[in-house]
Amino acid sequence: MIDFKSKTLKQENTAPIDPNLIYKKLDLQSDKGDLRDTQKEVLKEWFSNFRDKEELIIKLHTGEGKTLVGLLILQSYLNEKKGPVLYLCPNNYLVDQTCNQARMFGFSYSIEVDKMPEAYDGDNTIYITTCQKLFNGKSKFGIEYKSKNVYAIIMDDAHQCLNVINDSFKIVITKKKNENLLNELQSLFAEELSEQGLGTFEEIKAGKRDSILQVPYWGWLNKVNEVARLLANYDDDMELRFSWNLLKDNLKDCDCIVSGDRIEIYPIISLIDKYGSYTKANRKIFMSATYNDDSFLVKTLGIKTETIKNALVDTSKTWSGEKMILIPEDINQEEGNRDTIRKWLCKSATLKYGIVSLLPSNYKAKEWEHDGALFTTKDNIYDVISNLQGVGIEQVIAISNRYDGIDLPDKACRILIIDSLPQGSSLEEELMESCLSDSDYILKKRTQTVEQGLGRAVRGPRDYSVIIILGSDLVNFIKSSKTAKYFSSQTEKQVEIGKKITGFALDDKTNTGCNITKCLVDVINQCLRRDVDWKEYYKEEMNTLIPKTNDYSMLNVFEMECKAEQFYKEKKYDKATEILQNIIDKNFTDDFQQKGWYLQKIARYLFGTDQAKSIHYQTIAHKNNSYLLSPENRQICRPKQVLDLKRVQNIKNWINRFSKNDDIRLEIADILSKLAFAVKAEKFEKAVKDIGIILGYESFRPEKEQKEGPDNLWQISNKKFLIIECKNEVIDGRQFISRDEVGQMSRSCSWFEHKYPGYEKDALMIITTNKIEEGVFFSADVKICMQNQLENFKKKIKCFIEYILKFELGTISDYEIETALKLNSLESSDLIKLLGCDLKLKKK
Repeated sequence: MIDFKSKTLKQENTAPIDPNLIYKKLDLQSDKGDLRDTQKEVLKEWFSNFRDKEELIIKLHTGEGKTLVGLLILQSYLNEKKGPVLYLCPNNYLVDQTCNQARMFGFSYSIEVDKMPEAYDGDNTIYITTCQKLFNGKSKFGIEYKSKNVYAIIMDDAHQCLNVINDSFKIVITKKKNENLLNELQSLFAEELSEQGLGTFEEIKAGKRDSILQVPYWGWLNKVNEVARLLANYDDDMELRFSWNLLKDNLKDCDCIVSGDRIEIYPIISLIDKYGSYTKANRKIFMSATYNDDSFLVKTLGIKTETIKNALVDTSKTWSGEKMILIPEDINQEEGNRDTIRKWLCKSATLKYGIVSLLPSNYKAKEWEHDGALFTTKDNIYDVISNLQGVGIEQVIAISNRYDGIDLPDKACRILIIDSLPQGSSLEEELMESCLSDSDYILKKRTQTVEQGLGRAVRGPRDYSVIIILGSDLVNFIKSSKTAKYFSSQTEKQVEIGKKITGFALDDKTNTGCNITKCLVDVINQCLRRDVDWKEYYKEEMNTLIPKTNDYSMLNVFEMECKAEQFYKEKKYDKATEILQNIIDKNFTDDFQQKGWYLQKIARYLFGTDQAKSIHYQTIAHKNNSYLLSPENRQICRPKQVLDLKRVQNIKNWINRFSKNDDIRLEIADILSKLAFAVKAEKFEKAVKDIGIILGYESFRPEKEQKEGPDNLWQISNKKFLIIECKNEVIDGRQFISRDEVGQMSRSCSWFEHKYPGYEKDALMIITTNKIEEGVFFSADVKICMQNQLENFKKKIKCFIEYILKFELGTISDYEIETALKLNSLESSDLIKLLGCDLKLKKK
């Protein structure tokens, strides 16, 4: 072997540590040129000012080459002989992409983390793997004191990694895989769960997947030893084996949520310290898209607030890529509904480019599949995406609950559909959404998920896509002035451009008389066929974008929460509760939902040392937010006070919440979209409550708010109430109302008679059939609301609102409201006739 080193003029060939210089020495593939200007500037800034920071967030626009930036930073540390380095991706799909990048640019890399050295031995390899390999209870990197030493970690798509890390601390027990354990835990907490909602617990026992209850923390803590014994018997089960090691010694600091088909157990405090390879790493760098709110990194990853406030951001551009965002409902509400557009798009698929629909649930994805779309599963999704990027697929691709972690660049997806508002994918998220539905936390979370979805099809500065928004709930969320502030300036501007396009299209439609599909085709083709004037218009509009100033309000709250958790871990309960009280006093004195949420946290922290004080705080928490746990002292669960019903004034009060007619229309469209069969029970029952308020009634959810009674209750006059039981789920083959459902309505009627003696009632069950089995009887006169009655009622509500909106907001008279109610058969005396039909006997 020739010693070439001895032949060179420069005997010492020290590897550079400046990433811009490193790039020049890499063995690049022949088609790779210089670094982009953005990459050069970010790497220069990192090397000059951030290299020695323990934590760093790097924010780059999609498609600006952040993977290469991350690889160069890790190579810099390797060249400095600092120690092993790790590049983490949220899934195997992105691992493959990162490995391809490393190979094309000449980096030495390995995906075999088992071979990573325990101590640095001069190895010059970047280890590329998934987040799951590091963050799990049987991690190959070890946990706690057995953790391997890692000098530097790059976490790519950090926000997607959060879900992986949170899930690593969660025990999920499903009926499908572990029915015995699920039943044992349900039985163990039967008394506590039934006290939190008797009807809901009966639905859980019947296997209803959308019915959920939280095990009250006092019940959990009193029986945590029995829980430990049960779970220890299943410690090697696939559903426990990767999380049991992390939670087994922290079960007292966990919460438990139960549904009809699964149970989730998760910690109430951060346990990130279990992963020593992460927490003890000398350098941690988080790669993030520019639209993400990085506040969410604080709670899960323990990142300092200064790190978030001082992120390394690409400021050379305010926007990237071309998105034509279209809302068909704005062109024609009837023709532009999601069913019509879905069927049309499924017939429009082509091999020339991909059409992809992102959906919040398998149920909605199945609707697309029924119309001809290809429904992807976790087993075939990456093969399908690969085919889209290669030979193409002559079907619309329907992807359920996957708003990040997939790339659909260029012709892989020229038309992207976001169908309906994303929803929580875990019981924990569903619980939070039900308790904190209008909170900054939930709204920002949803906003971030929507923005992640919008970014799937535009993966670079020269990429372009048409994005179609479907579903009244999503349309309302995007267009509402209440939520617009949560979107990034780039998305807000793109939505604004979409509204202008709609206006132009309406003008064109008026002139030519074309239908909505012809109108949409014309507009879409201007983007897809690269109309020069469209491109120039888009560029001019986007260049007027003014970046928003950072809002650190949530960041400050999360920082205080982390401090409270730390004091709780140190058993300094008074200091922990003092901080939580400060959060309330500084942020949420007028926000009763969140005030109650933090009061419940205080009660949870105090339970182990002062149960009387804990019950006191839980009682106040429940008074502020009746969707939280009902306290042990059940005496506060009183029926709502019977008020002198001032219906017309109540309607005026609701109208006066809004400043624009469009916001009222959006709100109504959103509520009515949830008032439908097959919608989740929680959303449906909330919509029923909201409609009651809009109609001027006193509207309650006793089963949710008081933990007993019917699903919904409307006070429709000074002497009369309407009891409503909601059984809106569509069940294939359902022929008659079940004995259990009859029993539930009978219990609700008995509850009403006990709580409201002397008052009259009508009883209504919303269900898909009005037939009842022979030998089964209701204890009261019950009317049935089926599909036809529900749809007719919704039409009446729409007409009622449109009549009101003929008048200027704030000027409508009592007489006009009474007229609107009468014209649409919405007077209280008409209500049960409008909503209900009679029962029919179904013989065995």
